Amino acid sequence: MAKVSAPSRDGLKGTVAAILIDSGRCKGCGLCVESCPRNLIGMSDSLNAGGYHPACLRESAGCTGCAQCAMVCPDVAIEVVRGEAGDQLWK
Repeated sequence: MAKVSAPSRDGLKGTVAAILIDSGRCKGCGLCVESCPRNLIGMSDSLNAGGYHPACLRESAGCTGCAQCAMVCPDVAIEVVRGEAGDQLWK
């Protein structure tokens, strides 16, 4: 199963959404990096099983849940979870 990058509970005060990135599906196109208005997404230095540098969260706090990253992802590797559902990620 592919590693899914999720934010840690630390430093999440004021965060309204969580970004889940399936690094196994990501082909490293960088569209999500360019589309994030808050610069929260970057590219990993490590390679995934497909030999790509997948997207990863640079900072977990500050996501507004705009879902621009998920909308531009051609590999459907990003999910944005908002509100109470996002809070369930840490329980």
